[in-house]
Amino acid sequence: MASELPGEQLTYQPSAAQVDRAAALRRFNFFYVYFPFTLLSLFALLLLGTVAWYSLFGDSLARPYNVSFASGLADVITILCLIPLLLGCPVFPLLVLGAIAYGRRQGKAPLKTLQRLLWQLETRLNRLHQVAERLMRRLARVVIDTHVKAAYVRATLARLRERF
Repeated sequence: MASELPGEQLTYQPSAAQVDRAAALRRFNFFYVYFPFTLLSLFALLLLGTVAWYSLFGDSLARPYNVSFASGLADVITILCLIPLLLGCPVFPLLVLGAIAYGRRQGKAPLKTLQRLLWQLETRLNRLHQVAERLMRRLARVVIDTHVKAAYVRATLARLRERF
């Protein structure tokens, strides 16, 4: 219940149904998101620790299977790291294709919008390229002048050494 004293701000009180939905969402997130992710992370860290142990402290001369075991575990870790990448890589192209299909259903030409965006990007990149060229010319002039002065000083010092 909100406080009704003067000068205090009234706060929103969620209904019982909203509190129940929030609790159900927290339970769902714990059991289906956080807990499995934590278990997989601990498993991956255990594998990584095992690989590190066998690589650093395994006596490969006395037990040659340690090297092959560590290599196999490294392969498993690599595969576990690549699975999310393999699942995530097709997402962007599928989103682009979905946006194009949705735009066509709406009677829009999404490629024209994309073309305008690419033209704007090209214009900005051309400006950036021109600025970079001007700055590089100035920087090259400074570097060349510095090298010329350094060469003059070295040549002068070499002539002085020859005389004395």
